[in-house]
Amino acid sequence: YATTCLVRGLRQIAGLPFKTPLNTLAAGFEARSGLYFANPYLVDWALASAIAADESAVELRQRLLADLLGSMNDDYTFGRYDVALSTALAILSMAALGYRGRTMRLAQLHLLDFMEAGGVWPATTPFYSTVFFDHTRLPSNVFFNLLLNDPRQQFIEVSSGLCQVDLLDGGRT
Repeated sequence: YATTCLVRGLRQIAGLPFKTPLNTLAAGFEARSGLYFANPYLVDWALASAIAADESAVELRQRLLADLLGSMNDDYTFGRYDVALSTALAILSMAALGYRGRTMRLAQLHLLDFMEAGGVWPATTPFYSTVFFDHTRLPSNVFFNLLLNDPRQQFIEVSSGLCQVDLLDGGRT
C-alpha cells in the first residue's frame, strides 16, 4: 500500500497520469499501516503525497487529516516511538494535505526540541524487513537463544504465524 502511494505521488510530481485509482487507496485506508514501514506516519505521508493534488480526493484528504490530528499527543508531537520522526512525518503530511495553522506551527516548534547539540537529530528506524519463521521446527533452547541474540531483531505474530523482524537502521541500535 505504502509503495503504491509513493509511486502515485511521484507520478503526480512528474506530471504523469495516475495509474492507481483513488478507490484503491480509499479501500486500503483503514489498514494502511503494516509490515515493512516501521513508522505509520511514513505511510500517512506517502498517502498524503499520493492524494495531494488529486481533485477527486477531497474526502480522503479530510479523513487522513482527521486521523493525523486525532493521533496527536498532548504536547503537539506525534507517535509513541521515534517521536521526532513521527512528528516530522506528520508535519509533512499536514503540509501535503494543505493544512496550515497554529497546530502545525506548535508541532514544528516541538520538533525542534528533539534536535541535539550540533544540529544532530536522533537515530530512527523507518523501515524493517520480515521473514516468516517456523519456530516449531527448532528446539526451544535454540529458539530462546535466537530471541536474545540480536537486539535489532524481534519476532511478531502475523496471521497466526511467527515472523522475524530485522530493523534496517544502518547498524545503529
